Amino acid sequence: MTVLVLLGIAFLAGLITALSPCVLPVLPLLLAGSAASESRWGPFAVMAGLVVSFTAFTLAGAALLSALGLPEDLLRTLAIAMLFVLAASLLSVRLTRVLERPLLFLTRRPL
Repeated sequence: MTVLVLLGIAFLAGLITALSPCVLPVLPLLLAGSAASESRWGPFAVMAGLVVSFTAFTLAGAALLSALGLPEDLLRTLAIAMLFVLAASLLSVRLTRVLERPLLFLTRRPL
């Protein structure tokens, strides 16, 4: 019973996430591309894919946190800390350089 409730909540979270502000600008492109397909179910398949993928990742993340025995607020706290680091890097060029140095090998820029 508990698994069904969690699955329903995760599905609802995926559905709500598919309508979140960060996804909304992408939806017209996806829906236009799928509407151009020959199948009339194209747009529905795209929306179902978004909902299923968000649901799957929500369930996987919750299961991983539970299996690792990590506190439930850990991801929220880490996200807040990352937002503060991002804000600080936007205010300080020196901090930006320090933060980007470990990732420079991923670019074509010389070290």
